[in-house]
Amino acid sequence: MTNITSLIEQDLGEGRRIGGWQFWSCPFHPQDDTPSLAVRNGRYYCFACQATGDAVDWLVKYRHLPMGEALRQVKGNGHAPPRQDDIPPIVTPDEAWQRQALTEVVQALDRLLGGPEGYAARDYLTKRGLRSETWAAWALGAGYAFSPLTERKERAIVIPHFDGQGQVLAIKYRFLSGSLRYVMRKGSKATIYGLWQPAKPVLLIVEGELNACSVWQAAGDELTVVSPGSESGGKAPLVQLLRSPTFQRKIVWFDRPELAQQYAPLADQALVSPVVDGVKLDANRMLQDGILGDFIKRILEA
Repeated sequence: MTNITSLIEQDLGEGRRIGGWQFWSCPFHPQDDTPSLAVRNGRYYCFACQATGDAVDWLVKYRHLPMGEALRQVKGNGHAPPRQDDIPPIVTPDEAWQRQALTEVVQALDRLLGGPEGYAARDYLTKRGLRSETWAAWALGAGYAFSPLTERKERAIVIPHFDGQGQVLAIKYRFLSGSLRYVMRKGSKATIYGLWQPAKPVLLIVEGELNACSVWQAAGDELTVVSPGSESGGKAPLVQLLRSPTFQRKIVWFDRPELAQQYAPLADQALVSPVVDGVKLDANRMLQDGILGDFIKRILEA
């Protein structure tokens, strides 16, 4: 069964979660500056233009697939990876947006690396086991982002997404507290996180930006680590990487078993984060526990 949220995220990027809803700018009517397309209980609905439907409707109305093909994809076995022609092209934000975004990234990194404004962010990342050289390498920063839950700016980790040429494609904000974890800067074109790295023979795909930073800190000299972000945002371009002849070995590591199963046919190895005593042992948790380096070593030796 194809998940409607995963389909929309492949096409529109990661939405904003508010309570039990996830919101995007609606593609079915123009100038939707305030995201009005929401997903809940397996259906999408636009509060502005009233467009609505399930996963089949999305494939027919947005991707313009024939009904039979849409039904086949949605009602299939659920384990096949997205088809190559289902992958939306990477769209680069315009130059004005990139200039503003790059200025924000530089200022946020400066705040993180020194000064009183970055204290809370430094404390947060240090407790997550990430060192200052990792902050600098991935251009993490300390900043603020507007939270639709509290309706005010909140402290956040600034997480920029770069393409292979150093252009900023997106800025993601990880709130330091509260029930809302992430929002994206308006105008972001989120894609694979970590494309700035040189390609090494081994490719490791993990779920979540801070997990990617953790793996890089533990074993960045041995492999290239990238992420589609948290949960299911931006995963469609992963197929392009998994099919690339650049990498001799490809490993996927997801928190959810269904995602690992989905991409397993294209990978040499598929891993799922175990849960021990109610604690999810993802890459960042293993880093905090001091076991990530040994874990990756065992993977590479397998």
